[in-house]
Amino acid sequence: MIYHLGRIIDRCFGFESYACCHNGSTFEDAQRGNVFQYDHMMPSISISDACSIAGGDDVLISFDPPASWLLGWTFPGMKICYVQSLLQQHVIDQRFDVYVSVSRAVSYYLSAVYNLDSPIISPFINSVDEIAQAPWADRPEYVFMPFRNGTRKQKSTWEASCAAFTNRIASRIPQLQYDPRLSSGVVYSQKFMLMLISRVRYALFLSEMEGFGLTPLEAMALGTIPLGYDGYGGRDYMEAGHNCVTVPYPNILKAADLAADLIGNQDIGMVMSENGRNTASKFSYKKFESAWIELFSGLFGVNPVERLHLPFFCTRSLSTGSPAAD
Repeated sequence: MIYHLGRIIDRCFGFESYACCHNGSTFEDAQRGNVFQYDHMMPSISISDACSIAGGDDVLISFDPPASWLLGWTFPGMKICYVQSLLQQHVIDQRFDVYVSVSRAVSYYLSAVYNLDSPIISPFINSVDEIAQAPWADRPEYVFMPFRNGTRKQKSTWEASCAAFTNRIASRIPQLQYDPRLSSGVVYSQKFMLMLISRVRYALFLSEMEGFGLTPLEAMALGTIPLGYDGYGGRDYMEAGHNCVTVPYPNILKAADLAADLIGNQDIGMVMSENGRNTASKFSYKKFESAWIELFSGLFGVNPVERLHLPFFCTRSLSTGSPAAD
């Protein structure tokens, strides 16, 4: 999401965006092996160089920066933090000027732990129109697909939850099959991953805690029903029994029992699938961009409307050499 903020501030406010990189890496390095691919290659700059050449009119946009990076102490311009995680292993830098949260859970966390106020701007999901989706009714009736991504550090917990879910539901639906392709540890491109999800009726998500959780929302956009844990952050869009069958961690046996009640009930499943699509349609890039343009306009004291008729890039430059954290 930080990449997209750099593009918004570039296109709409005339800043020249750079990707601030850590430990000698570059923007190109980040693209290799990444499930996300970007259409614009930003020039790279090290964090130390960014702090040394930036001025008071420059802007740093970062995700959850550890206090040990000293960005709050060393960057001379405005510092904006888009906080996306609830699994921080460090003390967050509290010397930024503005904090924005991806969800209610993250906003509550920042308030409770750091006494920081933060408006909420939800992430967006890319359009899934280019994914060749099978109609929900044509997908296999007794197949579910477990998904493992953000839970890699908690591998043993993920495996325990998955085994408990699988064993419990198999006792009620013996013919249920497990599609392992998204839990094997293989890193697929986002497009291929979404194609796999679009082929099944049900996807199992077992992340104990996430700031938001995009993949279950993407599954909804594809008509696939999320099962498992809500991940806390997912509560901003998950409505159990309406567009998903999820529970708070660690109630995995309840999750399995609720899923067993649903699987095989095609009428209820088709309604829930359509409800999920409707939910996902509310998290568009247009809404995300509009919210950030409104925030940036207030911070910079500039109305971007005058440039909206331009085809892509704004010709006016408010600042140059304005780093945006990657």
